[in-house]
Amino acid sequence: MGIVSDRLGGSEVVEHSALRRPRLSSVLLQSGGKSFESIVTLPSNVQAVESSLLFSTGRLPFVALVGPSGWGKSHLLQAAATACAAVERIPRPTVISAKEWMSAAYQVDPSAPLIVDDVQEALEQHKIRIQLRLALERRVRAGRPVMLAFSTPKPTRAMKSFLPAYHTAWVTATIEPPNANDRQRVVAAMAKAEGLALAESLVRILARKLPGDGRTFEGALKRLRLADTRWLDAVATLRALGVLNPYFADQHNWDLRESILDAIYRRCKTEWNRDLALYVMLHVALLPEADVASFMEMEPGAAFSRASRFRKLHEGSEDIRLQTRRCIESIVDGIGN
Repeated sequence: MGIVSDRLGGSEVVEHSALRRPRLSSVLLQSGGKSFESIVTLPSNVQAVESSLLFSTGRLPFVALVGPSGWGKSHLLQAAATACAAVERIPRPTVISAKEWMSAAYQVDPSAPLIVDDVQEALEQHKIRIQLRLALERRVRAGRPVMLAFSTPKPTRAMKSFLPAYHTAWVTATIEPPNANDRQRVVAAMAKAEGLALAESLVRILARKLPGDGRTFEGALKRLRLADTRWLDAVATLRALGVLNPYFADQHNWDLRESILDAIYRRCKTEWNRDLALYVMLHVALLPEADVASFMEMEPGAAFSRASRFRKLHEGSEDIRLQTRRCIESIVDGIGN
C-alpha cells in the first residue's frame, strides 16, 4: 500500500499492483485511430515513439516528449493512453492539458497513469507551475507513471529545472520536424488513414510545397476527401491542387495560375495555348472565374467563353484530348520539381 496525492491538500491510499511486462508486439497491433499502428516512425520521431511504447508497457515510468507543435506529440500521448488501458486492463487514462489538470473542476484518478499535454503552458504561470511541480514530486516519489509533452523545439533550462529528479528519473525524447523525404512518408500515411488514394506526384507536391505542419496536412487531406477519395492521375492531381489552392495562399512563390500558364507556353507548343490555359484553369483546376480572368487580363465572361469553346474542341477530338493530357502531365511535373 502507498500514500499518493495528485492534488494539494489531500491524499489517497492507493493499492500498488505489480507492473506487467507484455510483449511490445501486443501493443503495436492495437487498432484505433490514435494508436501506435497509425504512427509513421521516422528518424525524426523514433526516439519519442520508442519511449512512448516503453511508457505504455510500464518499462519507463517518467517520459517527457519535447518538440515543435504539429508533429505528433499529442498523437503519441493518445496512443500511449490507449495502450496503457490495453496492457493494464484499466479504464483508458484521459489525456489533458496542464491547465485542465490544475483547474479546480478537473479531478484526476491518482492511481491511473498521468498523461498531460502542453505542459509549457504551466511554465508560463507561476502559481500553476508551483502546484504542478509539487504534484509531480509526489508522483515521482510514489513511482506513479507520468507522461508529459512540451511544445518547444528542444529541452530548455526551465523545463529541466521544472521536472523533479530530471537527470535520474526522466527520459526526455525529442521530436524534430521531418525532412522533405520524411514529409512524403507522413503525407502518404495520413492519406491512407483518411481513406484517400493519391498519385505519387500529388504526395510529392503536398510534402514539398504545402507550408505548415502535420495539422496542415490533416486539414488539407480532409478537404480533399470531401471532394473525392481517388486522385490518381495528372488531371486529378491538378484538380486537387485547385481544391487546395487556399492552403498555399501564404506562400509568396505559389501561384497555380502562373504555374499552369508558364508550363503550357514552355512545354506545350500548340496553336491554341491561351485557350488551353483558360480551359485548364477553369475546367480542370476549377479555379474561380474572376481570379482567372484577372490573371489573364480579360473580362470574366470572355475567359469563360473561350474556355468553354476549347472544351467543345477537347470533347470532339481524340488528338486534342491526347495533347491536353500531355500538357497537364507537363504542368504537374513542373509544379513538382
